[in-house]
Amino acid sequence: MRRFRTSIVFLPLLVIGGARSSSLSPVVHEDVTIVSTPVTLQPDDPARTRAGQLTLLAGWKLTSRSHQFGSWSALSIDGDRITAIGDYGSVLRFRLTSFGRAVEARIDPLPGGCGRQDDKRQRDSESLSRDRSGWWIGYEVDNRLCKVTPDFTRTLSLVRPPAMAKWNRVNGAEAMVRLNDGRLLVFAEDAPKGMALRPLLVFSGDPDSPATPVVARSYIPPAGYSPTDAAQLPDGRVLVLNRRFGIAERFTSVLTVFDPAVLDSAAPVASTPVAVLAPPTLHDNFEGLAVTVEDGRPIVWMISDDNFMSWQGTYLLKFALDPPRAVTP
Repeated sequence: MRRFRTSIVFLPLLVIGGARSSSLSPVVHEDVTIVSTPVTLQPDDPARTRAGQLTLLAGWKLTSRSHQFGSWSALSIDGDRITAIGDYGSVLRFRLTSFGRAVEARIDPLPGGCGRQDDKRQRDSESLSRDRSGWWIGYEVDNRLCKVTPDFTRTLSLVRPPAMAKWNRVNGAEAMVRLNDGRLLVFAEDAPKGMALRPLLVFSGDPDSPATPVVARSYIPPAGYSPTDAAQLPDGRVLVLNRRFGIAERFTSVLTVFDPAVLDSAAPVASTPVAVLAPPTLHDNFEGLAVTVEDGRPIVWMISDDNFMSWQGTYLLKFALDPPRAVTP
């Protein structure tokens, strides 16, 4: 995520609540205990469940005594199995029971072949996408893509796409989604110097194959926001989670949607807002997005990156998404 290194106005928040973890240490294998505490969409109005086209079905604040727990930047869900990766080269896996309990939880380091585990700059993992043979992981700093086995134990390939070489080093491959047609979309969080739009790459297949064509596109986020993750809906539309930081509201999020057919055009990709998470609703640094299906309806999941800061939290939210709105002739 964005590091805010040059933002002087951010310093008071660091004084109020600093990092609560030795998060720069190499990640080690660890079984962890997670406490999942239910949360509401609006603390002062527990009956409210709607945010735009989303209805909150359940939500939890996740906490753990493990110093490695936190800073989750990407999310994948398969049945009751939750997978998230963190800014420090870690992968979290646990099972969420029907009662909302997090069980069988463990944290592991990502394979060393993706980057040195003793160097934070080499393990800044930000985005995640799964296919039949493994996981693709997007890294910032040197803007690389790494593929690992389904169990996260071995690196299969590591590529530094030339099209990503000039991306911002600390705001690179923040969002990634594999489309049903096999294309892989990779969004940059920020724009290289001199560019207003966010770079978006469209790989027609696996990025590690020299024969895979890649097309450079651009994405238009909501004003003041940056993309943090993406996921595809069952009807083919693409959801994009966008995040902004401000002193008064801290972190706010806008979920948008677009039709992937627009990728066939050279025009910048515009999207339509679906929901906003901002005061008075629950809001934090939401960076992970996933889509599942229950009873034929799409379910949207979000997880927040707490940056190992005491004034933030790890929230896992589960929403139902309204059906697409009919267009009146």
